[in-house]
Amino acid sequence: MATLTIDTSKIVANVSPTLYGIMTEGKNHSYDGGLYAELISNRTFQTSRGLSLENWTLIQNGNSQAAIKIDKTTGPSAAVPHSLKLVAVSANGKEEAGFYNNGFWGIAVWPSKTYRGSFYAKADSPLIGGLTIRLVNDKTGAVAASTTVLSLSGSWQSYSFNLKTGALIPSSDNHLEFLVEHPGVAWFSLISLFPPTYKNEPNG
Repeated sequence: MATLTIDTSKIVANVSPTLYGIMTEGKNHSYDGGLYAELISNRTFQTSRGLSLENWTLIQNGNSQAAIKIDKTTGPSAAVPHSLKLVAVSANGKEEAGFYNNGFWGIAVWPSKTYRGSFYAKADSPLIGGLTIRLVNDKTGAVAASTTVLSLSGSWQSYSFNLKTGALIPSSDNHLEFLVEHPGVAWFSLISLFPPTYKNEPNG
């Protein structure tokens, strides 16, 4: 590991007093997913090209039927007035419906670690029921970690969750799924997932 030592007691170069400001170049998601250790790509469903479901994909397991789209009429705040709308026409415990995010070229998963997540959501009446959130391997379909939010409110609320991995082979080929087991309509926004803190391993 490289070490940078700065001696503030010694001036080694002069800087123009008219030089001020900052310049950065955001390549390869060096802000989101980099300095800001967010694992979810496009967490508010908007890119530099406008509102978009980029990096979000519909899930229809088995014979379930569902759709996702951008809803411009409702969001968790005036600053974020839009959301992802999930319409589950049919779904059950063995044939779930929902959506997933593939992160920044995948989501890195390590064994025996806890990933912290949060999101804003609301549901129609009756409530959409249990919401399953899980990390799934892209190649094998193996579930690395899973948790359940028992119900969603009929108004915008903040929810938090933890995903604890077990014994597994570290991999960056994973995605985050949101799944429902009952028909209904729900709206989501500001979905986040943060990596655990490692002592001797890189984050994420």
